[in-house]
Amino acid sequence: EEEEGASGMRSTNLASPDPITAPYLKPSHLGTPPCPPLQEAIARIKKWVESRIPDKHIKDPTCVVDVSEIVCGDPECAPIDTAVRIIYEGKAEGPVGTAFAFPCQAVELTREALDERMPPGSTFED
Repeated sequence: EEEEGASGMRSTNLASPDPITAPYLKPSHLGTPPCPPLQEAIARIKKWVESRIPDKHIKDPTCVVDVSEIVCGDPECAPIDTAVRIIYEGKAEGPVGTAFAFPCQAVELTREALDERMPPGSTFED
C-alpha cells in the first residue's frame, strides 16, 4: 500500500494493510476540509524554512523543501523526529542539498530551534 507524505510523494505504508481513513477528510460546513494539527505544523515549519531561503531559490522549481515526521524504533532515540530536507533536483551532478532533524513531533518544534539548525544564508549560491 502507498500513502501520500508531507512532500506529496507516495510512499509504502508498511504499518497497515488497510487504506488510511480519517474523519478530518470530510468537508466542514463551509465546504473546506479542516486541517489536522500535524498538517498545520508541517505547513508552518515549511513556511519558516522557506522564509530563510532566498526568494529566487524558492521560486526555482528545482528547489524542494520537505518537512516530515519519522518514526524511530530505536529505544535510544526519540520516538518521533521531525525531519527537514532542502533539496535541489535536476543539477548536473544529481540532487544536492541538506537534511537535519529534531527529536520531537512537528507540533512541538519551535521557530527558535529551527533557526539554530538552519544553514546560514551564505550557504545558498546566487
